Order: sequence, then C-alpha cells, then structure tokens
Amino acid sequence: MDLYPLRVDNRVMTTRVLVIVAVLVAGVELGAQRSPQVVAPVGVLVGIHKPGDHDSVSARPVPSSVRTIWLDTDRTATPVLPRLLVPRSSGFWWLGMISTCSEQPREGLDDAVIGVEVEISEVVWSSPTGVRPIPEVPDEWNCRSAEVSCYTHYGTDIYWVWPDFISMSSVSESGCGAHPDATYVPEVHQLNDLDAPLTIGAVFGRSAEARVQRAYERAKREYRSRHREHCDDPNVFSPSAWHIERRAGRWLLEGWADTHRLCEGGIDYSADVDFSRITGSGVRERPVSRRVSGVKDAIASADGQWTLLIGEDEVALSPREAPNKPIATAPLSVGDSVVMAEWAMGSSVARWREQVRKLATP
Repeated sequence: MDLYPLRVDNRVMTTRVLVIVAVLVAGVELGAQRSPQVVAPVGVLVGIHKPGDHDSVSARPVPSSVRTIWLDTDRTATPVLPRLLVPRSSGFWWLGMISTCSEQPREGLDDAVIGVEVEISEVVWSSPTGVRPIPEVPDEWNCRSAEVSCYTHYGTDIYWVWPDFISMSSVSESGCGAHPDATYVPEVHQLNDLDAPLTIGAVFGRSAEARVQRAYERAKREYRSRHREHCDDPNVFSPSAWHIERRAGRWLLEGWADTHRLCEGGIDYSADVDFSRITGSGVRERPVSRRVSGVKDAIASADGQWTLLIGEDEVALSPREAPNKPIATAPLSVGDSVVMAEWAMGSSVARWREQVRKLATP
C-alpha cells in the first residue's frame, strides 16, 4: 500500500520533467529564431589610382600615386598601403608607381631665362611582396617651381588591375601653351610582364579579336564620313592597341587607332566579349538601386550578396539588399579613381586583413 503513492509521484515528476525540457527546448529554438543572423566574413581590397597634375603650364606639378584600402565586415581599422596589394594564385604581389620630375630654366632667343621647363616620368612596376619593393623616394620628385612654362610628360594611366592582368595606357605629352602634342597607347599586360602588351586574341580568342576588328572598320567608315577632306585614314587596326575599363557600371573593351591631332587625334571602337576570362567572375552585373544617391558604380562580391559602392567622396561595403546601410566605408579625395576590387570570403578574410597589417609595418 505504501508503494502506490510513490509510483504515482514518479509518474507526476516524470511528466513535469518532460514538460520543463520541452519548454526549454522551445525557448532555445525561439531564441535562435529571434537572434540576429550570423554574417559570414567578407572583405575587399580596393585599389585607388590618383592621376597627377602635370599637363598644364603655370602650375606646380603633382605626382601620380596608387594606394590600397581594406574594408571588411569586422569593421576593424587597417592602415592604407601606399601601393596596390594584388592577391594572386602565387601569393600577394605589389603593384607600384614611381614618379620622377626634374626642372631646368627655359631660355628665350636672347638667352634670357623666360620660365621653367619640367620633365616628368611615371613608371609602373610589379613584384611579389616577398621581394623588397622598389623604393619610392620622395627626393626623386625635384620639381618645386610654381610657374611652369613648358612640360614634357611620359605618363601611365591605370584603368583596372586584376590578379593576372593590368589594363593601362602610356601617354606622352609636351607643350608650352594652348596646343600641346600628345600620343596615347592603350595596352593590356600580364601583371608579371609589364613590357610585352597582349593582343585581344591572346586574352579573349581569335573570334573576339575578329569582332573588334569589324568594329574598327565601322568606326573608320564613320570617321571618313566626318572628314572627307584634309584628313588621312586612321592607322591600321592594331590588335594590341586596346584596354578595358569600368564605365557606367559595366565592363567595356575599347580599341584605339591614331589620327592626326587636328583630325580628332584618334578613333575608338568597342565590341562585346566574355569578360569573365579576365575578371575571373561570372556574376551578372545588376544596376545600383536608385535609392542610393551619389553612387557612380557598384561591384558585386563573388557570391553576389555584397556590393562595393563607389561614390564621389567614399567607397562603401554594403549588403546587396541594403545598399543604404554600409558595414564599412573609406574616404576618397578629388581625382581618385577605383582601379581594383578583389574579394575575400570566409576564412580568407582574416588572413588578408593580417597581410595588410603586416605589410604596413616597416
């Protein structure tokens, strides 16, 4: 008789325990549903090219420069690197620019000094980060005069940098007033060979090169219709005179052929190609939301979930579906041009961040 109440109590206790456990499990599941979604780490190396001010008279020349900034979802501050840090399959590489300037008096017909003449040169170089980078010595910029009467400029414009390629142009300019002379040579190079320009066919295949050549023929006919007299035809089609750049939020391949400087200076032409061969990304370009004001361009991450927004005065890392809520930002100055955006995902984020910090340490 004494055992019966005990058995009843056991059943009651067992039921209570099961109810308590069920409540606790439900509470854990409810808490998990209400907790914020865990954000997978994402980071992006952003390369900036700032063209110099050196193609005008009566002004002190300013050198061109490049730099790298790092943005990630951890929002940890990192230093700015004074050259481009390019992630390649063989490891990180530097891409830098050395600008030199020298000046001398300019003499008139009576040997009297009538001003200052400057000569400027810009050279792009690349090397693995394990090799000590070529020093960018400030003393190589020896132009101090504010009143320049003549200049000669051998420059390099950078359009975009990928892990294996660089799109750029070589520019030669000289002048002493209102009508300077200039030549322009667009080129695409492998990052580890900045001396030999690549043809369109070497990068995109012969069929793509044929499409670009047909675009050249159409552009030449249009040019003839504008200049029926006094202007010769453009130079013949050159499969190595081309470049790739970002324009209006998309990639553009553009070829070039010289003409006389009084006859437009040259013609450009373009054709559609599969840019994934050079960008390494098959992410479809989507327009930026109109809710985001002041944005010039947007570049998607490899998974399409994140966007690098490029504005007039800053770059921002934002979720694709919430572009007005950036996770990290960095300022841009007047004249800055974004020329690289390389994404790190998952476990690579911490490693890339640490590499930026390490390389910033003298």
